[in-house]
Amino acid sequence: MKKVLVFVIISVLALSGAAFAAEGLKIGYVDMRRALNECKKGKEAKAELEKIIKAKQKVLDKKRKKLDEMQADLQKKASLLSDKAKQEKRKEFQNKAMAYQKEVADAQKEINGKESEYTKRIINDLRGVVNDIAKKEDYTLVFEKTEISVIYAKKGLDLTAKVIEQYNSGSK
Repeated sequence: MKKVLVFVIISVLALSGAAFAAEGLKIGYVDMRRALNECKKGKEAKAELEKIIKAKQKVLDKKRKKLDEMQADLQKKASLLSDKAKQEKRKEFQNKAMAYQKEVADAQKEINGKESEYTKRIINDLRGVVNDIAKKEDYTLVFEKTEISVIYAKKGLDLTAKVIEQYNSGSK
């Protein structure tokens, strides 16, 4: 879909080149992924996520260790326990293992949600900065750089560093 949109835009520009030539066509692009990763708020969000991940991982590692110990204990004592006692211990272990797996899934879901929330907020702010730069510097078009949309670009068309700089100065 993006390929088609980019092709249509470029075709329209090529066909109406004379009209744009008179106005002075000005095109640029922004690598939003790079801007997100390199701006101050992006780095802060990444650090915050890493802190959350480490805290959750610490709790989950402790629970995993207890599960491993429980399983080892069950295997050691299996020959000493009655069939009913073994069955109860196995059921208890399975319940705890399922609870652990649910907790891991919930932690992953929470982290993904926070990452999405941070990313969405910062990307929206970055787009506002891109719009400001495009209006102030009279750009006709500004593309988002992806592997599909910008295959080649002449030096000087990349606005990413300018967007990061302006975003950082405005986010103090």
